Amino acid sequence: MSKFAFCGNNCEVCKVYLVTQSDNLEGKKKLAEEWNKEDGLNFKAEDIYCDGCTDGRVFGNFFACEPGIRICAMEKMKVSSCAHCMNYPCDTLSKFLDQAPELKANLESIRIRRNS
Repeated sequence: MSKFAFCGNNCEVCKVYLVTQSDNLEGKKKLAEEWNKEDGLNFKAEDIYCDGCTDGRVFGNFFACEPGIRICAMEKMKVSSCAHCMNYPCDTLSKFLDQAPELKANLESIRIRRNS
């Protein structure tokens, strides 16, 4: 079974999560260089870390994440996934998912599995 972030991101295919879990310093350096070149950012290898948003250290610098989603799921709604929330999909999540339809598909799949 795959590990998913609150928003539906599959951690097990996330480059940041994978290089963190394998403690791959070269992989972290490569990601930092790639993003710095492509997006004009200024990451260092030590900036690349994530244990998955449900378990610990989170790559808070990631420009695609919506931190309000994580905070709401953990603190306000106390759910393990936005797919389990009674307000699914809320406005914040809907706006985020408009930019990431693959995450919406993951959440829908989680909802189906939970309800079956």
